[in-house]
Amino acid sequence: MTSELTIRSRSTTSMTSTAEGDGIMYQSQEEDTTTNNSDTSSNVTTNSSRTMLMPPPPRYSGVWNTLILSVAIGLVSGSLYGFGRYSKDIRDTLQLSQIQVQRFGILLDTGNYVGHPITGFAYDKLGPKVSCIAAAIIVFISYGSIHFGLWNTSVPLWLVDLGFFGVGFGSGLGYIVGLGRATKDFYGTTMLGKAVGLVSSGYGLSSTLVGITYHIFGLEHFFLFWMFFVAFVYVLGAIIYTDDRQQVEEGIINEVDDVPYTEHAEVQSTTSPNMYATGSGDENIDDRLLSTTTLASSNDHESVPLQQTSLTITTMEWDTWRRLDFWLLFSAFGCVTGSGLFVINNISTMVQSIGGQDAMSGRLIILLSMCSVSGRFFMGILADHPKLCKLDLFRYASLTMAFGLFISGIFGTSPTVLLLTVAMVAFSYGGAWVLLVGILSESYGKSNFGKDYGLIVMGPALSGFIFNTFSARLYEQHTDNDSGVCMGEICYRNSFLITSIAAVVGCIILSRISKPTP
Repeated sequence: MTSELTIRSRSTTSMTSTAEGDGIMYQSQEEDTTTNNSDTSSNVTTNSSRTMLMPPPPRYSGVWNTLILSVAIGLVSGSLYGFGRYSKDIRDTLQLSQIQVQRFGILLDTGNYVGHPITGFAYDKLGPKVSCIAAAIIVFISYGSIHFGLWNTSVPLWLVDLGFFGVGFGSGLGYIVGLGRATKDFYGTTMLGKAVGLVSSGYGLSSTLVGITYHIFGLEHFFLFWMFFVAFVYVLGAIIYTDDRQQVEEGIINEVDDVPYTEHAEVQSTTSPNMYATGSGDENIDDRLLSTTTLASSNDHESVPLQQTSLTITTMEWDTWRRLDFWLLFSAFGCVTGSGLFVINNISTMVQSIGGQDAMSGRLIILLSMCSVSGRFFMGILADHPKLCKLDLFRYASLTMAFGLFISGIFGTSPTVLLLTVAMVAFSYGGAWVLLVGILSESYGKSNFGKDYGLIVMGPALSGFIFNTFSARLYEQHTDNDSGVCMGEICYRNSFLITSIAAVVGCIILSRISKPTP
């Protein structure tokens, strides 16, 4: 970074300012002589390199309380991962075909992932409070629609379709609030990866909570319980979270109040950008705010009043979607997570196809949840390691998923092989979501995180729709005409092979993405 700075002053003054939220500390020293341009540039560079990351917030800071709340919001927002636990019972209760019941799962995923561009935009514009209230209303109505449609024969099936879409959409809005808040609270600190990993782990653990509550309440009262449970947690978030915009305004006011009166100064400029370099080498301002304070006087004996201080706030233009690397990441993420969704949404029918009991489906759902949580938290820890590249970690995760799917395609879905496949797929799937957040914030900053995240997670919606629809049609080709149930390894063998190839394709695409310049 090169810049020309000339500072003149009669006396030596030292000012240190800390921008809360950025975690960046910067200094400007005014000396009695004219500072050389090249020396000033090197000093600024040295100070920036020494303060890239800050320690985590103090123990009694309020961000730890909001982190716990964000984890709780993640815990109730990932109920779509438990769809495989009750999909077979819904099919039997409503007497549907496998393609029809898969439509519910596809709508659940579609509402969650395709809705993210809207929910991300809403979160960036409305803040966490309003977003939590909106999410609570949406999921309350949607879960109620599913419950009402399952146990009232006069209700049209489209109402259940709408309910599943609404659950996915509302849950996605709630999750992006928790995830976005954790990212903003810990951005620029050594805890960012771990904080995101905790919130994402709660999201992955949701399928275990689904399995436990489904065992307790059964299909008859399951959706009724989640209708009140999720809405309560989101309302709690609306009460506890503070508005991001309010915090920004308060921080600006405090910074202006701290600027002293300066006598005999020609020009004094203090800037606090957090710079990052993209793969193309261009420098971009990462933070939402570019705060510039300028003090000027017309003669040597006049002090500058505070009212003459100019403060410029610039909202960064959203241009991430114009970059090739972003769309490569979109494609790779879709290939990997779509393959994972194929396993997640079909666990109960996979168990049925190999002659397993319903209890085995419950155990696999819990295993899925535990491995997903482990992958999210483990990758969150590795993502904070300064010597490890997140794109490389993502490639390893995609290869792990490809291997897990491949062994079921080659050796067949016996109970042991299916258990191994679920464990490897869930671990890789969970880790991919944590790494995505780190890659986005590292490459494109946090200024438009909601929009970036919302757009890129449309990939799993598209790929999940393709893989689940295709697997359902392959399943239907081998079903018994009387029972409508497919038995044997042939039911999902080709689907496992196709999704394993997709995961390998995702790994290849990741290798073509430019790594961020340190």
